[in-house]
Amino acid sequence: MSSDAQNHDGHHSDHYTGETISKSDIANLVQDFLRRCILIYPDTDMNRFSDLTAACEAVSTSRGYITLQDDSFRKFIPAGVAMGYIGYAHHPDGNVQLYISLYTAFLIYCDDMFENDILAVQEEFNGRFMMGQPQRHWILDPFETRLTTSPRSGPI
Repeated sequence: MSSDAQNHDGHHSDHYTGETISKSDIANLVQDFLRRCILIYPDTDMNRFSDLTAACEAVSTSRGYITLQDDSFRKFIPAGVAMGYIGYAHHPDGNVQLYISLYTAFLIYCDDMFENDILAVQEEFNGRFMMGQPQRHWILDPFETRLTTSPRSGPI
C-alpha cells in the first residue's frame, strides 16, 4: 500500500494499490496496532492457537474428515478453534478445547451445508440420528457418532 498519494485537498491518503500483503506483514501490522492501543497479544497465544489448529487438522485427517478427495471440512476448523481456544482457555484438559473446536467446526460445516434447506437438517439429520440410520452425507456419520461422546473420552 502506498501512503504517498495525496488527495485533492493535499492530504495524504492510503488507498488500495492492488499489492498483495503477506500474512506476516498483516500479523505485524495487527500486533503494532494492538501495541499502540496498549493491548498486548503475546506470541505464545498465537502459537497455542496454531497448535490447536494443527491438532484439529491432524485428528480430522486421521479420522477421515479431511481426505485428498474432499478437504472441505478444513476451512471450518479455524472458526471452531476460535471457539474452543477462547471459550475454554481456562479448562486444564486440552482434550476439552480439541473437542469443542471440532464440535463447533462440525456445527458450522452443517450450517453452511444446509443453509438453504433447514428442513433437510430437521427431517434428514435429526430423523436419521434418532432412528440410528446412516446419514446421507458421509461426514455426518462421524459427527453423529461423536455427539454421544464426551471430551474426556478423546477428541470428537
